[in-house]
Amino acid sequence: MMLDISNFYLNTPLKRKEYLRMKLADFPEDVIEHYQLRQKATPKGHIYVAVKKGMYGLSQAGILAQELLEKRLNKHGYLQSAFTPGL
Repeated sequence: MMLDISNFYLNTPLKRKEYLRMKLADFPEDVIEHYQLRQKATPKGHIYVAVKKGMYGLSQAGILAQELLEKRLNKHGYLQSAFTPGL
């Protein structure tokens, strides 16, 4: 059997929050209005965003997803190869 889990790491819970600084100008106008981002922006026009789950660009997202996948598969008899990690 073969499964495609290439995006499994997306939305994997992080052990602790990470924070991003984004320019207010990078948000669509409807998002700015809906979340009242202008009132929350810094004087230089930045928004700080808390990241709670895995996403593209987080270096630890891959290993966290690997650990979560292994934990879930172990319940069903999966044992990782001692010679080839991830196999």
